[in-house]
Amino acid sequence: NGEVPFELKRINLDLVNKLMGQDTLKGQLQSRGKVAWFTDKPLQLNVAVEGNNIGVAQKLDYRTFKLDIPKLSVNADIQNNNLTLKSDINVQNQGRIGTDLKINDLSKGRQLGGTFTIEGLRLSLANQLFSSGESIDGEVVSRLSFGGNLEKPLLNGNFDIRNVKSKLKSLPFDVTDGQVAIRFNGTSSTLNGHVQTPDSKLNINGQANWANMDNWTAEVRAQADNFKVDIPSMAKLKVSPNVVVKASPKLLDLSGNVDIPWARIAIESLPDNAEPVNEDEVILNGPRKSKEELINRQFASETKSGMQIQSDLKIKIGDDVHLDAYGLKTNLDGLLSVKQDKGKLGLFGQINLKNGRYASFGQDLLIRKGQISFSGLPSQPMLNIEAIRNPEAMEDSKVTAGVKVIGMASSPQVTIMEDSKVTAGVKVIGMASSPQVTIFSDPAKSQDQALSYLLTGRSLENSGEAGSSGSVGAALLGLGLAKSGKVVGGIGEAFGIQDLNLGTAGVGDSSKVQVSGNIGKRLQVKYGVGLFDGLAEVTLRYRLMPQLYFQSVTSTNQVFDLLYKFEF
Repeated sequence: NGEVPFELKRINLDLVNKLMGQDTLKGQLQSRGKVAWFTDKPLQLNVAVEGNNIGVAQKLDYRTFKLDIPKLSVNADIQNNNLTLKSDINVQNQGRIGTDLKINDLSKGRQLGGTFTIEGLRLSLANQLFSSGESIDGEVVSRLSFGGNLEKPLLNGNFDIRNVKSKLKSLPFDVTDGQVAIRFNGTSSTLNGHVQTPDSKLNINGQANWANMDNWTAEVRAQADNFKVDIPSMAKLKVSPNVVVKASPKLLDLSGNVDIPWARIAIESLPDNAEPVNEDEVILNGPRKSKEELINRQFASETKSGMQIQSDLKIKIGDDVHLDAYGLKTNLDGLLSVKQDKGKLGLFGQINLKNGRYASFGQDLLIRKGQISFSGLPSQPMLNIEAIRNPEAMEDSKVTAGVKVIGMASSPQVTIMEDSKVTAGVKVIGMASSPQVTIFSDPAKSQDQALSYLLTGRSLENSGEAGSSGSVGAALLGLGLAKSGKVVGGIGEAFGIQDLNLGTAGVGDSSKVQVSGNIGKRLQVKYGVGLFDGLAEVTLRYRLMPQLYFQSVTSTNQVFDLLYKFEF
């Protein structure tokens, strides 16, 4: 038999910092208690720990998370083979965490009892981890009671996150009201909640069961109707998801449907950190992956805990989805299916380009056919694209002209017809890694003739004319100016001119170099000089209302227009 009472009047946490080699803790602790042992009954232990003005500082990336605990108390007592653990923690005067846990019959039955509570814990404690302009707030409240035993625990009570408001760069939407309510009923639980944004609402519900700890199950469903997502400098979307995530010890399964009825995707350029890796670059002490290995790379087939990952997600692109990227403006629609099984991620389906237009390097191409088909590897779609030069930019002198007369002899309807004979374009067919690009014309012409029509809108037979060489010059000039857009835009921003750009406009003899930019939110200014006639043209456009403009064009003549803009 024996008994040892003890008291530690001051434990400076700087000692712990020295042992850990870190400066994370501050403050002092006091402890007292007693331990006793006997030959005829179990061990007895009583320990009380108290702390005042405890501080924790943990470095996370380039920021430090600091947490003050003005008051802390922990009491542990073992008597007659039973354990009682009580704690009370004041978290920075913005919430309290309390525990009153009991385990009876420690050597055999280990019966659970007691409660766990969280009172008014504020999410704003995390604001110190965010950058300027970001914030989160809300309240965590919980009261749980324990039952059963350690092998088959029973949990009853609630865990609630209330009145969440957030504005984070990592989230593509702001949260004006978020609620999560979890109800525990013995060996099962239910989840209900929602995320409210200024424009839409996402509903979340789910359930879990752990009656058999070796075969527990969990399921969460997310559903919304036209949930608005805003990805800065890239896209605005309205998404209608109906997605289910199911989990068990051996499987993580994602399935459901995601409809995108509306989207506006605008990509001016890749971010600066998206530079491609040079094929000559070798990572020391690491395997070098070939291009084929990168294309055919597999994704993780299981989680760190050993759950197999499986997915079957259908994505429907609606009729009001518009893409504006790298000179391509087009509407999109289609249906895709995302499937993952045993680490292989497959993408199946087709995306169609509708009413597409591609403007780059001084060319203006209309997309007559645009199909991107996926049959497995996401990085290797099949392309079937056909684009033609804008007929309005064709200056072929070979046209069919005539008069159409329809109606009674006394009052016939006379129509003058003019039909361009030549259509020139480019076809792109094949896998994305090695597509076959073909220049074509209708009616069929030689490749050099078709290329001349595509680049200049004219036949090689007219090469002796100044306008023809001018068309080639305009095309080459457009090629050079297209590469200077970012530099010119930066110069404009330095002088307070928004969206300043330098490019070409017009075709053939009417081609001109044009500078345009916005001064303020309402006034747009354009200045152009003809490549071949040397005439200058100044255009001022002022926005009177969201769709109503007043425009003045000054050149050899002075023109005033009132413009109304609409889309259909």
